[in-house]
Amino acid sequence: MRHVIAAATALFALIASASAQDYLDAYKAYNAALERGDRAAAAEAAERAWRAAEEELGDDPSTAALAYNFGFLIAFSRPADAVEPIRRAAQLAEIGGISRDDIAPLVAYVDFIEDQSDRGARRRLRDRLLELDDIGVRPTPTLARVWSRLSTAEIDSLAYDIAFESALRSLAILDASDEDDPVARYFALLNAAAARGLSKPLREANIAEAYKYLFQARTLVPLATSRDAISPAAWQVDAWIGAFGALEASKGYDIPFPDIESEVYPPRTRADGALCPEFEWARRPKPKFPDNLAYKGYVGAVLVGMDFDGVATTNVRVLAEVPQKRFGEVAAKVVRKWRLKSAITDPECRKLYVAQFQFVLAN
Repeated sequence: MRHVIAAATALFALIASASAQDYLDAYKAYNAALERGDRAAAAEAAERAWRAAEEELGDDPSTAALAYNFGFLIAFSRPADAVEPIRRAAQLAEIGGISRDDIAPLVAYVDFIEDQSDRGARRRLRDRLLELDDIGVRPTPTLARVWSRLSTAEIDSLAYDIAFESALRSLAILDASDEDDPVARYFALLNAAAARGLSKPLREANIAEAYKYLFQARTLVPLATSRDAISPAAWQVDAWIGAFGALEASKGYDIPFPDIESEVYPPRTRADGALCPEFEWARRPKPKFPDNLAYKGYVGAVLVGMDFDGVATTNVRVLAEVPQKRFGEVAAKVVRKWRLKSAITDPECRKLYVAQFQFVLAN
């Protein structure tokens, strides 16, 4: 996010030099939305600014800059929608408004997005990124994010060793960059942990190293001001910690956690600030390991959140599940059947109780 704001600020003088038309009003709305942290509103305003510039300015450095702003903002959340503005920014880059170092990684990424059904897409993206390194493209958080997305695709394809290499490249780029991007570092660390810990054959040392990356990622998640404000990033890290705990149990390992302080959520407290009491359960069945996944040898972890209405669970939702979305539905179905021995009287203690499930096959 800081990278986008910095880019937008640098481009303001360029855009403001033109006549104050619709695109400039939308650009100001984009900046204001970024400053207040509203990414959805920023994306909507960024697209309006770019489309208006296309009509009012045509082929112009300001159009290039605005197309880039919109494409960059949605590249990693709505990649298919980012293809058009990124390609347009690349087309206009020669006349100014955007640098090669900023646009080149994104062009490689959208080529991958359009081509990812092809079995060779990951290899081609890797080759493109290595070429950018060869020609001296500046290390930026954008480049690091593309390496991280490649790592994610490699993890999804079970290519753990090369995924780990891609994640380390992402981290190295962030270390070399003069721009801070905690979000990019978080995802690179998460990928490094997943790729290292899941690599075959399973090794105790690799799982210990995965824990190190996970706890480093956890330090990048700010402490939530309330339990309702806990970041999905926190749940995701803790689900991975649970998944590697499942792997530990499956292999009979006993690996200590790294000594890294990483508090990310506040405790459950009553309205008066005192800690909520531990619940007493009348019924708490355990989920069954799905037969089709047991046959394939999967392990995993799920975090399920719930509220309470009387003695019954309500608003049951899967907060995170890893390594893949295979166990969450099974866990949530069981949690809907849980019952307390007595109703909770304090309204604050009825909200967001979290249960963790580890799915592991014994040796």
